Parts: sequence; structure tokens; C-alpha cells
Amino acid sequence: MQLNTFKRILFLDHRPNLTDSYPLAKFRSLLMDLEEVHYKYQPLYEVEKDRILSVVQEYYQRLIDNASINFFNEFQDEIRASKTREEKQYIIRCAIKQLNFYMLETLTWNERKSNTYPDLIIKTNMKHQLVRLYLEVISEADELSAANSMDEVYQRYYNEPAPVPSVIHDATTLVRAIDPKANSSEEEKEFQIRLCDFRPEAKGILSYDTIIKNPKRFAEFEEHLFLYGFIDEEYNFTNKHGMKSEMAEKYHQMIKEGYFLPRDFKRFKDILPRDIRKFLDHRYQVNLDKQFRGLRN
Repeated sequence: MQLNTFKRILFLDHRPNLTDSYPLAKFRSLLMDLEEVHYKYQPLYEVEKDRILSVVQEYYQRLIDNASINFFNEFQDEIRASKTREEKQYIIRCAIKQLNFYMLETLTWNERKSNTYPDLIIKTNMKHQLVRLYLEVISEADELSAANSMDEVYQRYYNEPAPVPSVIHDATTLVRAIDPKANSSEEEKEFQIRLCDFRPEAKGILSYDTIIKNPKRFAEFEEHLFLYGFIDEEYNFTNKHGMKSEMAEKYHQMIKEGYFLPRDFKRFKDILPRDIRKFLDHRYQVNLDKQFRGLRN
């Protein structure tokens, strides 16, 4: 889980002052040699792309994007492989420490460099990607860090407010999360993570944003439900023999482990277990009221 490309841009062979003498043909060749990097897991955020004005800008933007995606993928690999809460928190602390270092270095770069092209484009891209990665990392933490909102991160590390309009948005491109341990002889089915409501509104059903505490964490649990056959690729409960009681147990497990917010802050009412059961039943197209109450009793 390293940001070696950022190190090379800041300190080593990718520094803009070392490459500004390259002919454009050199940058075109370098760009063609760059590998295409893809997300293995669903990100929460994405950085708005700048309009490409030159091959130099495109090259550095691709470098920074690739480095950010690799860091995110490696971080998620380690988080998912962690066995204990302590191990997970250690991984998060290590990631934050590394991001802290590079955010402070980009601040120093901002202060010592003139705003010449392509320096301005490069350091701006790096700054936004580092903030985005920081937000991804702290979303996995059990407790919020000292800087936990986008504006707080910009203020703390760059002494400036978050850009208005924002350049960091909720990720809209849904990708299929990969579980390296999943091994099925059945034909692979596409499972898209949905960080939102997708069923028609129904009376008495709280919204996704009102009830879900950590969308990424909840999405990982839904992936678990899919991989183990509780729901299909359309998020419908599979209703296999004997699975209603097991699914009700999953509901209680999610409540016990704190997947849901304790209060509806729009209506100023507590969110009760029955509200959660209704939300999940509606999401998975099933009625587990009897099984849920039986386990609760």
C-alpha cells in the first residue's frame, strides 16, 4: 500500500522540472506505455476530471489516477484480509499516516513552486486525489478522525476551504467488488453494488440515507449476502429452503454490529429494530416479520 508514483513526482524522476524538456513525442510514447488500472472494489468518491489540454497533462493525470486506484485497491485488500478489529485499525492508521505525509508535501510544493504549467495542473490533481483517498480511508474507521469532512480535510492540510463547486463527488460508476476467496462452480453472475434506494417508495419504509450508517460497510455485507446465496443479482431474497431463519439472523447480526443509524434526524425519532426489518424486507422483497420477532423474543 504505497504511493510510489507520488513520491517520484514530488522528489524523483517524474518531477515536472526534469520532464519539461521532453518533446511531445516522448510524452505520447510514455502515455501509450502506461498500463490501464481498474478498481477491484467500489469506491465511495471520485475526482472530477479536468479538461485535457495537452498530452503532458494527460500523461500526469493518468499517472496520478493509476497511483490512486492502486492505493485504494491495496488498502481494500488489506482491510478485507484483516482478522481482528485491532488489525483493521492498524491498517487504517498506516494509510492515514502515509496520506498525511503526502498531503503536507503537496502543501509545501504549493508554497515553494510558482504556479506554472504543468506544475499547477499536476499538484492540483494530486491534492484532490489525496483528499479523496483520505475520505475513503476514514470511512472504514470505527471512530472519526480529527478531520472527517471534506471541508475539514482541505482546511487542515491545505489551509483553504473545499472547492465550490466541489470537485470530489459520490462515485457514480458502480463496479463489481471482487472477493478473492469466492470460488463458485456456477456461471459467474454480475452483482452491482447499489449505494442508494432502488425500490419504489413505500409507506412506512425509511430511506437508505436515513437508515444506513456507513454505505461502504453495508455494501460489503450485501456482497456477502450475494456470495452466499441469500440474495440474487437483483437483490431479491432467494428463499431457498430453511434460509428465512438464517436471513433473519443476518438482520439481527447487522443491527448488533452497528450497520444502522440510531436516530432519524429528519423526524427526530429513534430508529427501532422493526424499522430496520421493514427497510431490509423492502430492499430484498421478502417478509421476515415472523422469523425476526421469533429470534428477538
